[in-house]
Amino acid sequence: MDYSDLQKQINKDDIVNVYLFEGEEEYLQEHCTTLLKEKVIDNDSFDIHKIGGKNCADKINDIIDSTPLFNSSKFLIVKNSDLFKIGNNSSAYLIEKIKDMDKNTYIIFHEQKIDKRSSLYKSIKKHGRIFDCLVQKEVELKKWVRKSFKRDGYMIDEETARKFIDISDRKMNFETSESEKFFEDVHTKDKVKKSTYCYQ
Repeated sequence: MDYSDLQKQINKDDIVNVYLFEGEEEYLQEHCTTLLKEKVIDNDSFDIHKIGGKNCADKINDIIDSTPLFNSSKFLIVKNSDLFKIGNNSSAYLIEKIKDMDKNTYIIFHEQKIDKRSSLYKSIKKHGRIFDCLVQKEVELKKWVRKSFKRDGYMIDEETARKFIDISDRKMNFETSESEKFFEDVHTKDKVKKSTYCYQ
């Protein structure tokens, strides 16, 4: 499943309780998590939990079994755990819960490396959804850069977008930060919003 598929599902309120966002593109992981979060829970809620690292299975289980404090829902983000390794038996309880997850509990895994043979991966594939957050191809990155500029009122050509990509490590969060620097420079120095900008 790619980003456009996920976005369509979210817009249609076609949301499941367990997601695995797998790959090196951390910006996509964060961006898609935000889209989901805005749909199911208040952004400043105490019922949003973030954990990660090794040996986090017990913490995940505790949150799953807990009662929400101020909402009807709980939203758990798990980053770079060791639960998707072959032979890791600490996810056994979680796997059982995923089979019949409470409708008001949402778990989002952000993982850079996983083993598709792991029991947890197979469980999420069956009962949840998996989204590949891979480093995007140049054509997709150019669309992303141009869209980012357009949101702030600027139209740039493909050559300008390509040069932004050339100076980056092909990560979407880098291009976003670079465009923000550009906007800040224009607003503070020129005080004029330009309709077109050619990268020098």
